[in-house]
Amino acid sequence: LAGKLDHATQVAEEMLVVARQAGQTDFLCRALIRLANLAIFTQTLETAVACLKEAVQTASQENHLRELAEAEWWTAQLTQHQYNLPAAKIHSSRALELARQLEMPELVASAQNSLGYACLLTGEFSAAILQMEQAQNYYVETGNRALEADCLTAVGGALVFQGRAREAIGL
Repeated sequence: LAGKLDHATQVAEEMLVVARQAGQTDFLCRALIRLANLAIFTQTLETAVACLKEAVQTASQENHLRELAEAEWWTAQLTQHQYNLPAAKIHSSRALELARQLEMPELVASAQNSLGYACLLTGEFSAAILQMEQAQNYYVETGNRALEADCLTAVGGALVFQGRAREAIGL
């Protein structure tokens, strides 16, 4: 987004206006999620929270499950980075459930990764390992080495916290 942030924000705001005028609530949810992403990027967290809250509410009311799954995942990301870990676990779990229901394997893995981190940070090491290993399997299958390594790192950390450092070394 280097040098194009203003343009990206303008486009997302135009999407939002058009979606509201046309009554296209699925498009509205996508525009709100994009605006939330841009707000996160610029550290305008109040805007991000408001956009995601509206996206979750609208998608839920209108039964737009794909948009709801995505909005829940982004909400999980935001709440986790705000260290609101109980909320992060709730939103990650919701995103995971919806992604499984909708057969969205990439979002399943992303939600498992988010849930794994939230569990790791709350001391639920066995749950963290389970989620991260499941996400890692997807990343191995798709060749995403960066997120595979991310999952391995989290599993290793959880093992160390459980007093299983030798096992962690073997990863």
